[in-house]
Amino acid sequence: MLQPGLHAPLQNSSPLSFRSLPARFVLMINGGPRPWLRNIRTLSLVAILLSFGAAFGQTSDQQPIDLALMAERVQDLAASAEVPGGAVVVVENGRVVLLETFGVSNADSRPVDAETVFRVASVSKVFTAAAVARLVSEGRLTLEDDLRDDLSWLRTMAPGPEPVTLGQLLTHTSGFDDRFVGMFSPQAEDVRPLENYLAERMPHRTTEPGKWTRYSNHGVALAGLVVEKTTGMRFADAVDTLVLEPTGMDSSSFEQPFPQTLQERLARAYKCPPDECDPLPLDFRHTSPAGGLVTTPSDMGRFLAALVGGGGLDEAAREILLQRHWGYQEQISGMALAFQEQALGTYRGLVHAGNSSGYSSLVAVAPAAQSALFVVTTGGSTNFGAEMLESFTELVLANSQQPLAVGTPSPLTRSEAQDYVNTYLLARAPQGSYESFPARFLFSETLSSDNEGFLVRVEGGTPRRYGRLEGDLFASTDGVGRLAFERNASGRVVAMHAASVFFGIRFPGTFERLSWWESPGFINEVLSWTIGLPVLALIIWMLVFCGSAVFKRLHRSDDGTSPGVRRDPATIIGLLLAPVVTGFILAFGLGFLARFNAIAIRSPEQLAHGLPEQLERLLWLPWPIAIASTVLIALTMLSWKLRGGTVTDRLVLVVVALCSILFAAQLGYFHLLPL
Repeated sequence: MLQPGLHAPLQNSSPLSFRSLPARFVLMINGGPRPWLRNIRTLSLVAILLSFGAAFGQTSDQQPIDLALMAERVQDLAASAEVPGGAVVVVENGRVVLLETFGVSNADSRPVDAETVFRVASVSKVFTAAAVARLVSEGRLTLEDDLRDDLSWLRTMAPGPEPVTLGQLLTHTSGFDDRFVGMFSPQAEDVRPLENYLAERMPHRTTEPGKWTRYSNHGVALAGLVVEKTTGMRFADAVDTLVLEPTGMDSSSFEQPFPQTLQERLARAYKCPPDECDPLPLDFRHTSPAGGLVTTPSDMGRFLAALVGGGGLDEAAREILLQRHWGYQEQISGMALAFQEQALGTYRGLVHAGNSSGYSSLVAVAPAAQSALFVVTTGGSTNFGAEMLESFTELVLANSQQPLAVGTPSPLTRSEAQDYVNTYLLARAPQGSYESFPARFLFSETLSSDNEGFLVRVEGGTPRRYGRLEGDLFASTDGVGRLAFERNASGRVVAMHAASVFFGIRFPGTFERLSWWESPGFINEVLSWTIGLPVLALIIWMLVFCGSAVFKRLHRSDDGTSPGVRRDPATIIGLLLAPVVTGFILAFGLGFLARFNAIAIRSPEQLAHGLPEQLERLLWLPWPIAIASTVLIALTMLSWKLRGGTVTDRLVLVVVALCSILFAAQLGYFHLLPL
């Protein structure tokens, strides 16, 4: 196994210009003629030869895999998805039967091969779960013990009688909130020790444990800390010993920075605008057990072979890892340890995807078929993952079994459909920090219905129609997805259990039903009016004030005087405070909220390194806004009581005071008024 060696910093690559690349890459990106692709499959021939040996292990009801067609699919789909570089690995009967690579790995046009190193992002969670399963199989851990007994600081984040268990953490049902801001570091030397980071930054538990799935990077990182504590080793060394070494993964590591021998083979992720591909910056994880693994296609082939019974993982650990540990209902997909259940043709599949800093990856395992798939890319369309998963299901898992009978989805009446139509918020959305503000817009979705009475849900950018199977259980008309709705004691729908779709993987998730006043549309309207209306009111007041002054000047009496307006101190102070409060609201509304939302949508990795300095500087404003709003409300009430100033004076105070207090209430709702 690799030992930590010299950790020289990686140098940032130069932009990847189409003009500087060999023709094969230019043609692949531009989608031109591709007969040359048949000649650059670096490992297809070897894989096909290996497949002859694997074919003897096939069961009698399976059809031989058309490896040549599968390899052709890989190359064609990679070309159409404009993937800079990547690999696909297929395992059958515990053996690698196809390892197909494509594209280049860096600006020097080095072709991707079986030993090219990739980051696999959240696929790392599978390895953390495998390490836990190994320790559980050896009797050194259980999935049910309360972790707070050994981690006393965890009681601050999870008070109350309900335990915090490994089983909860690895099925994402612990109830812990999650956070994204500050989870990464641009420099490896700035990565904090795992326990130090979690003791300070672990989010609080905000929902009942065991009730809903709430995908949590910090929860899996906490499971990694338990591995550290149990083994007495750093997490990277512990996973080496428990998982990587036994499965022969000698070019894989959780080290940060990873060993120099792996840095030299790293495929860089790229963002590709029309003219050239720019390398994305490297980053490192404080929550390494949730996303810090680097590995190679050949190593992933060894791991997948071990998962389906090819050796390297003991049977007890495999069973613990792959069995179902949680599900809202038996009729819908649930959770193994880290793996999500997903139907792969007629088989129960176990899947996981990863996406971070330009890299996308997935693993899919069909234990009963002893088959598995690994896909990794350094950019391009995320449709590639879904298309490869479909090809794997069609060409590798196709056999003589009949399709599963799922029943016929039935449409609803208009009144029945309205019981379900609403805006829902994915439960993984942060709820206990200021990250809840962009999360309300990022993680919400609207369930609608069509004219025929079917529910319509957009999944991975594609509308999918759902009809009722029975009660509150629904199936899509194409047989791909299922929905299950949860009701409270009064019979009202409070949650939807459905899949979040990325890179072809369907993550089981829970979506909480939002009230009308919690919906993103309503919140956006309220914030727009509370920011804009005070500005408009002050402009109108200024115009009236100036117009009144001009009118008085033009209509002076013979003695040179004009009728004046007496303004009491409350009105005067209020009129001086109103533009100050409005300025604060404008600065925070446009300078923080709008920019925070825009960065979260367009460049989330930027937030993973922490709040940009210009946003950090504005975080002091909510309290002055709240205090000034309270004072302005008091001054406005006093001004009306004393009938000070003009009616216009008092009306503008009312508008600004009400908008400012409503704005402050929104800040409190989104945890932007910390105590």
